[in-house]
Formats: sequence, structure tokens, C-alpha cells
Amino acid sequence: VGLAAITDLATYGSEAGSCNASVYPLMGGTPAEHADRYAAVSPIERAVTVPVRLVHGDADRTVRLDQAERFAARVGPGAD
Repeated sequence: VGLAAITDLATYGSEAGSCNASVYPLMGGTPAEHADRYAAVSPIERAVTVPVRLVHGDADRTVRLDQAERFAARVGPGAD
């Protein structure tokens, strides 16, 4: 279960916002500098082998709703 889950670190880090600024320091640089790191840990880049439930409000100003929508579209019927 993901509650307003950050499912794409590369996209999230490039967005403006107070929490977003922590992604690049955490990952040691940008997605262009460390694509392998982002691919290794970003949920949208990982194979999903279990059912996933995403709970996300459409007025969330910290994690945009499209994070959940793009993740659900990528993993298919295993997520809703």
C-alpha cells in the first residue's frame, strides 16, 4: 500500500517543493549523473510482482497525483 507514494524519484526530484530537494542529495546527484542508482531504487523502474494499492488525493501539493497514475499505468492490472 502506498499513501501518496513517491513512485518515480527522477521525476519527483526535478519538481519544485520542499521535500523534492532531498532527492538529489539522497541519490548523490541527478538522474543524468546516476541513472543506475535511480533505476535500482525508483519503484517505477522496478518489476512489480505483488498487488499494489495506491491511495492518493488529487489536491496533494507535495506529491503530485500523476506519480500514482503513471505508476499504475506502468505496472498494469496489479495496481489500482
